Amino acid sequence: EGDRQNNSNSNDPIEIWDLGCGAGRDVCYLAEQIQRLLHNSTCSSSNHHLEQQHRRCQNNNTVTILGIDNHKGSAQRCEPLWKNRGVGSPWTKALNLNLNKLDLVQQQLLLKQQHQDAA
Repeated sequence: EGDRQNNSNSNDPIEIWDLGCGAGRDVCYLAEQIQRLLHNSTCSSSNHHLEQQHRRCQNNNTVTILGIDNHKGSAQRCEPLWKNRGVGSPWTKALNLNLNKLDLVQQQLLLKQQHQDAA
């Protein structure tokens, strides 16, 4: 966490992964809590910086929660739940990935890192 604080801009996007997300309930809960936290912090403060942070998060350029699962039907179960609860895209995304194959998971991590380095 210290490295992230020292080497990253506060405007850098954050992607949170839930490995083995199943039906996506944990992803949904986390997204709802982040939205609530951002909403409460902006409503209880007139701080201009917090208002800017809230607007950026509403426009989804700061936080994305990625639900990853082996099961091919996982995304079809997750996405309607997320949308119904108000935390669908762009807050949440689903990915089908064989988590039993470590090389595939490592490739996905490397792709994310390369994308961040290029930005």
